[in-house]
Amino acid sequence: MAAPAHTLNLLPAELLLRIFDEGDFAQVLRSSHVCRHWRAIARTTHLFCGDIAVQISSSGSIDILEQRLFAGQQARARLDFVVPRVYLTALLRGRLLCALISNIHRIWRLAIGSDIQLIAELIDLFTAHDAPELEQLTLHAQTDSIDTPLPVLSRHIFAGKGKKLASLSLENVLIPNNCIPALQHLHYLEQTLRCPVIDPSILLVRAVEIISGL
Repeated sequence: MAAPAHTLNLLPAELLLRIFDEGDFAQVLRSSHVCRHWRAIARTTHLFCGDIAVQISSSGSIDILEQRLFAGQQARARLDFVVPRVYLTALLRGRLLCALISNIHRIWRLAIGSDIQLIAELIDLFTAHDAPELEQLTLHAQTDSIDTPLPVLSRHIFAGKGKKLASLSLENVLIPNNCIPALQHLHYLEQTLRCPVIDPSILLVRAVEIISGL
């Protein structure tokens, strides 16, 4: 998922590493190496409430960031701040997305369009007991093959943390027949299947079943 560069205040990966090392997000943002946008956020709130965009200047910094993220997972170290949107370059998305999300306490809106394997990994991540809280989630599984099985939402997705989930948009992601407790609090649900092997009439039947169970 990309966003126009001129609309973002990029957070270099080196600063993200400092956040993990020093454990103080606001203090890092007050650094003279951070642009005015980030310093203003640090002055006004202890929680980060703007977009986060990560840029990588070298392959070496990717390796270090990856190590630090997974080390944080093992230690259950969490970044306690709110991230409305997460923008990552394609290089980062493949290696670090799941680890980065695992270290975030709460995300307001997350939209991910990627290959089926990564979407399946994200579904597993959101099923974990320490998954971040989400309010709006968009998952687009990209596939050109009718032979590749589509990812399926787990019945236990957002277990214990689904009360704040208000909007769910799915493309090429299946919803199982059994009821998913986290969907009971939804205000908006959209499901699109663009795989040619799926009969569109199935979607109508499933939509009625889901709505009936809400």
